[in-house]
Amino acid sequence: MTSKEKPTASITNTSAGRRKQCAVITARLTAALTLATLCSCGQRSNNDLGDGIAAGAEIFAEYCIRCHANGTGDELNPPLIGSPALQDETRLARIILHGQAGESVVRGIMPAMPEMSDEEIAAVIAYIRSRFADLPSAITPGDIAALR
Repeated sequence: MTSKEKPTASITNTSAGRRKQCAVITARLTAALTLATLCSCGQRSNNDLGDGIAAGAEIFAEYCIRCHANGTGDELNPPLIGSPALQDETRLARIILHGQAGESVVRGIMPAMPEMSDEEIAAVIAYIRSRFADLPSAITPGDIAALR
């Protein structure tokens, strides 16, 4: 290696490092802006949490992504993309609340998620329907409470 190549390699490594740093900073800023949008006086508003697709994305990442991945599922878990359950948000809410097993499940068992709040379920349904079925969602936390 010549002395001229070393600075080039160093610049390349620095550029890659800077790109990585920018990606991390961008991700952190996006998360911070999402949280700031959802917060009012330091607390999440139930309306913002229930209606916000961004909030639903965070909830999906916390509760759902382990099994449903990017919507395609895997060898043990059903896909969300193309799922008939996404067409009916009341059915989807019942599945989240009470779980599902049996012949109607493509593969695997959907466990009940009673620990999720009504606001979290409404938000995650809004996200799931928007992201994986390109459908709006009108379900509210009050609707979820009535299904419990």
